[in-house]
Amino acid sequence: MTEETTSPAATGRPKRAGDDRSAGRGDDVPPGAAVLEIARLITATADNLCIIRGISPRGAIIQTSRALDRGEKVALEVRSGELIDGTVSATFPVGSSIWFDKPAEVTALLGGARPAGSRGRPRLPRLARNAPVTVESGDLRLDGTIRNISMAGACIELTQPEDVPALGRVTVAIDGLAAVPAMVKWLKGGRIGIKFDRPAGFEDLAAWLSVTPAPTASSSTANETGDRAVPRPRRTAGARPDGSAR
Repeated sequence: MTEETTSPAATGRPKRAGDDRSAGRGDDVPPGAAVLEIARLITATADNLCIIRGISPRGAIIQTSRALDRGEKVALEVRSGELIDGTVSATFPVGSSIWFDKPAEVTALLGGARPAGSRGRPRLPRLARNAPVTVESGDLRLDGTIRNISMAGACIELTQPEDVPALGRVTVAIDGLAAVPAMVKWLKGGRIGIKFDRPAGFEDLAAWLSVTPAPTASSSTANETGDRAVPRPRRTAGARPDGSAR
């Protein structure tokens, strides 16, 4: 994908190849500074990852793994945990532009600081999914199910947690993704939290997320990421989700 940017101070918004008013975008593209920030994109029926490539208090330009429809209601969850509601104002080959329902505090959102009163450190957005996984450590092989995943790691529920020793370094094979080395960061009950040695690739993970089922509303894991199993972006701009799996 070819991309070029100019100074926001000079143009008022990020610019890319073919980005001009004659291309049908014009005032539908929110002005703002060029950034590269991973976010969670929530629509009325699903969620996935996206890349925020430009953002201002009024809106954002995002790269998505699937086409959005103009006028579609969406929400963005950023690293701080904030949810920002908006509407798709324009679409183009590399993504879409979003107008926020209310002005957003861009510096706070992209700075990564969590809102006052929230717990935990800023982190890459996690998405709830159900998928078979195998965890191997030496001669030990354990089966389980992915409960939530991000580009940095995952939460896994093991089928036979009583067989889990004090795991350290492991190899994780998630159904539909390549096996990767990882480190077990915590063990609680029958679940483990792992951190990938290298972050998962955006395009590979986004493609996997698009074809991997999320928990149903009746599932005991429906709230693993602190959001509804079938997300419906009705929160006000700046609202944050409830607690999340750690």
